[in-house]
Amino acid sequence: MQKVAATSLLVALLAFPSSVQASLVGTAFGGVALPKIKANSVEADGETGYDFGVSLGWQLNDWLRWDAFEFHYISANHANALGTFTSDDLALGSGARIGIFKRDWRLNPYISAGVGGSRISHEQGPVIAYEWALEWNVGAGVEFQLDYFTAVGVRYRYRSAKLDTLGNIPGSKVELSMHTIGIEFAFGGE
Repeated sequence: MQKVAATSLLVALLAFPSSVQASLVGTAFGGVALPKIKANSVEADGETGYDFGVSLGWQLNDWLRWDAFEFHYISANHANALGTFTSDDLALGSGARIGIFKRDWRLNPYISAGVGGSRISHEQGPVIAYEWALEWNVGAGVEFQLDYFTAVGVRYRYRSAKLDTLGNIPGSKVELSMHTIGIEFAFGGE
């Protein structure tokens, strides 16, 4: 039992950086969202919407950043084969970025992936329906280092969530996906 505890402690110390190695990073994001809804075999694009978000996490080393807590609000209107309605998405999740985050580099490219819960609302006239779904996202971006603790960049993400139903959209399986692109400010780090 003591060997298991000692081994577990050693793995934890090596796998998770100490507070000296990791540094806190916060981000603020604003951009556009290009939504698409698919219900059974019917696929329809929505109008261009918007995406605002914040995250708080840790810069674990020069190549890995963990966005431990992410919050995004995404809204878009739809007037297509599936009806005329508004969909709002409150995404709460976590994600990771792999790239070059060295402070002596002015440009920091990265790729990202994340997962989380998504509270999607479907508003059609006076009727509003809410559903929870598992959302995943992948993306890429580049940051430009303004000074030692501040960066500004461009970030692209593809987001997808699948639901059994969404409001009165016909179909037994509904997939809400979107492309988002915007400007992101990062504060903190090494």
